[in-house]
Amino acid sequence: MIITIARQCGSGGHEIGKELASRLGLELYDRKKLEEEAKKLADKLTRIMVKVEVKAGENGKIFGGVSAKEIADNLEKQHSIKIDKKKIDLKETIKTLGTHIVDVKLYEGVYGKIKIDVIEK
Repeated sequence: MIITIARQCGSGGHEIGKELASRLGLELYDRKKLEEEAKKLADKLTRIMVKVEVKAGENGKIFGGVSAKEIADNLEKQHSIKIDKKKIDLKETIKTLGTHIVDVKLYEGVYGKIKIDVIEK
């Protein structure tokens, strides 16, 4: 469960968050903790490869392309890591077989890289 305290609460928002977390028996995540978690995930992502199987022609060109949604889906299936497809920085769909490096925005100022291995079915 994630509860967001509106900025209108000002500096008292953190105290409200602590009190709410305490009453609900939840752990309080502050910016530092979220940034730490994002950095750990970024490190983990650099050590894995996501395989995406596609149909391709004789010249290695893909029919269609590999989208951010397909990358996110395969990442979750293969490595149990869930990332919103909107966080995957894909300028355009991947249209060739082979290994590609894709950037992922994990948190404000924290980026990770995922290796994508696009292989033929």
